[in-house]
Amino acid sequence: MDRSEVKVFLKSYRRLVERRRSVAERIKNIEDNATGTTAKLTGMPRASGTGDKVGRGAADAADFRKQLERIDAEAQDAEREIFFVIDKVRDAFRAEVLARHYLEFETLPQIAREMRFTERWISELHRRGIEDVARIIERRKNES
Repeated sequence: MDRSEVKVFLKSYRRLVERRRSVAERIKNIEDNATGTTAKLTGMPRASGTGDKVGRGAADAADFRKQLERIDAEAQDAEREIFFVIDKVRDAFRAEVLARHYLEFETLPQIAREMRFTERWISELHRRGIEDVARIIERRKNES
């Protein structure tokens, strides 16, 4: 497995978290629109088609909630898998850099400041950690 494939694997959790945020925002927008439409209808003669609009919004929100549940399950699996692989990295500093970057979404400069290392050294630890993960994944593939 090459470095770019390892990075794709490690970034899978982040992509799922971002997708979850997007779907959750979509649900919120649908619910806000439905609430606004319902509020406008209160005390007014019913306009043609507005009930359909509210019903469609509720159905859309339900569909997105199901999608959100699937994303949550995928994200948990991805997080567990990434944590498992990072946990196998023998060098504690490399493992910490990988965990903070790929599971906590910290940037390498943030990690450098907090760990009190230079950005160059954190970048080097990251590079070496990626190589470690590639070897770990290859070893796991060969064992199965």
